[in-house]
Amino acid sequence: MAERLLTTTEAAELLGVTRQTINTWIDNGKLVVPPSPGTHRRIPLSVLSPFLEPGSVPAPASATGAQVVAVTHHAGGVGKTTTTLNLGYALAAAGQRTLLVDLDPQADLSERLGLGPVAPTLGQVLTSGRGTPQVQRCTWAEVAVDLIASNLDDMLEVEMLLTAAQERERRLRRALAALRRDYDFILLDCPPNLTLLTTNALYAADSVLIPVQAHDKAVRQLSKVWGTLDMVREYHPDLGVLGLIVTMADNSTMARQVVAGLRDAYPDQVFSSVIPQRVALRADSRHAAPVALYAADDDSVQAYGALAQEVLDRVQS
Repeated sequence: MAERLLTTTEAAELLGVTRQTINTWIDNGKLVVPPSPGTHRRIPLSVLSPFLEPGSVPAPASATGAQVVAVTHHAGGVGKTTTTLNLGYALAAAGQRTLLVDLDPQADLSERLGLGPVAPTLGQVLTSGRGTPQVQRCTWAEVAVDLIASNLDDMLEVEMLLTAAQERERRLRRALAALRRDYDFILLDCPPNLTLLTTNALYAADSVLIPVQAHDKAVRQLSKVWGTLDMVREYHPDLGVLGLIVTMADNSTMARQVVAGLRDAYPDQVFSSVIPQRVALRADSRHAAPVALYAADDDSVQAYGALAQEVLDRVQS
């Protein structure tokens, strides 16, 4: 079996130092690292052994804790928040311990569930670079979904403050580290544009789930998503694509053409499930609950249940 290779950031997290310190140790010979292809250093785990206490080397986070999934698309209005909420509920109903994280400063997910941030808030943890954000629980009958809530006041200055912060792209990854062992899935509801919050989500994630509205505009925006993923993979090469999910599909010719075109272009990545355009899905905030709680017979409930099963199948395969 090939030896596990770490990025300088992963090595820094493991040793409890900064990435700059790791690079300095490599430059002065304290850490002897073999040459790596390209410009990014890869550090064999065995090289770090002398710096670690016996038995302290952890397995990769994805092997011992939650699958972290960034729900992202650069286009707005494609159903990211609706998908995060209703897929999260469907996974929880299937027995998966599920945490939702509201990274969008507009806080639509938090508002839909009627919750606001509680100290230590997500904004406080991201800007300070320390601690773990407070989790709140939503329970419906026997199904529970946890949430890290936000609001505009909490997230208003986060982008600005992160701009000058050290390890600014890794703040969310560190903030979630202590929570991963408590969940099977962590779904990150991302802003509808490329910001430092979106970048933090991608660096924290194992994979991305991309909602694509059954409309030409959302499809055209996919090129920006692929470009962003290529950029992040220079530093986070293990970031995968969990899949593309078609949302807001109706019986129009355009919707059918979009679905067919996506399946032709991405045959292995588009989920079989398609989320229909439904008025019921727009009422999440009014009911402060997933659609399954207030419109159990709606087609979208079955669609999100089927999507949850596909997600489980892909993660477990």
